Amino acid sequence: MVGLPKEFRGHINDTASISTLLALAAARHRLTDLEVRQRGLAGRQGLPVLTVYGSDQAHSSFDKGAMTLGFGLENIRHVPSDESFRMSSVALEEAIGRDRELGRRPVAVVAVAVVGD
Repeated sequence: MVGLPKEFRGHINDTASISTLLALAAARHRLTDLEVRQRGLAGRQGLPVLTVYGSDQAHSSFDKGAMTLGFGLENIRHVPSDESFRMSSVALEEAIGRDRELGRRPVAVVAVAVVGD
């Protein structure tokens, strides 16, 4: 109905909230060494603090999705952006570096795409 090619593989999400939730879940599940899919997160000894990073301009679904997936508000980083709403790569690198020094495990970076003028 939407004209996708026959070889298309994937799915279409209906909202930004679902898209963000699924993207963060996919990033979390790529941490195969932590066996999150099989063992979950609750009550796990030795599990590093999982941390996610997003632009300070990210949709509210970034925080909501991270909370829903068990990352917790303390482990969400809002990275500053410039006057053109571009995430600061320097600030992102610094935030990830600080978190790694503290033994945290970076999981995902959520960027923002500005469309139009």
